[in-house]
Amino acid sequence: MKFPKPQTLLVGLNLIGVAAYLLMVSVSWRIPEEQTAGAAPGTSGPALVWAATALPILIVALVGNALAFRSLPRERLQKPLLLAVIAMWVLCVIIDFSQH
Repeated sequence: MKFPKPQTLLVGLNLIGVAAYLLMVSVSWRIPEEQTAGAAPGTSGPALVWAATALPILIVALVGNALAFRSLPRERLQKPLLLAVIAMWVLCVIIDFSQH
């Protein structure tokens, strides 16, 4: 059985992490009717939901990526891969924050 390259595995795991993050935070997003009506943001409930569900995913991804990039040999570490992973997470957080 052939195992995937570490870079492919890293991108795949990050895609799963991004999907899990967006799934968890989507429960605290305002519904479209609230956004168009200009309703005031809710109470601190959504922030607590975010801290309890999405923040752990973000921390695990940050620590996991730091360890993964540190463990890859310098000659195998590709800047495009690093930039792609960073871009995925930045875009993910932008999507989340734009929904509040």
